[in-house]
Amino acid sequence: MDTKWIEGIFAATAFFGVVGFIFQRVRAHMGVGVRAIQFAAIVVIAPGIIVLALEGLIDKQVIIALVSATLGYAAGLRIKGDAPENS
Repeated sequence: MDTKWIEGIFAATAFFGVVGFIFQRVRAHMGVGVRAIQFAAIVVIAPGIIVLALEGLIDKQVIIALVSATLGYAAGLRIKGDAPENS
C-alpha cells in the first residue's frame, strides 16, 4: 500500500504545528517557556512515530513503547500543570 501521501500529511502536521506555535508566541509577545517547548516536542514526536511506523522502520513493540511513553509524557504534563507552582 502506498502511504507516501499519509506520511506527507503527518510531516506537514509536525512542520506547521511548530511554525504555528512560533508564530503565535511571537504575535502574542510571549517567550518560549517550558510548556511551549513541551508542546513543540509532542507536536513533532507524535507524527514522527506515525511516519516511522508506516515506513516499517520500527517494530510493533517499539511502536507500543513510544506511543505509551508519549501518552504518559502528555498525561504527566496535564497532571503537573494542575499542581500548584509551589509544590
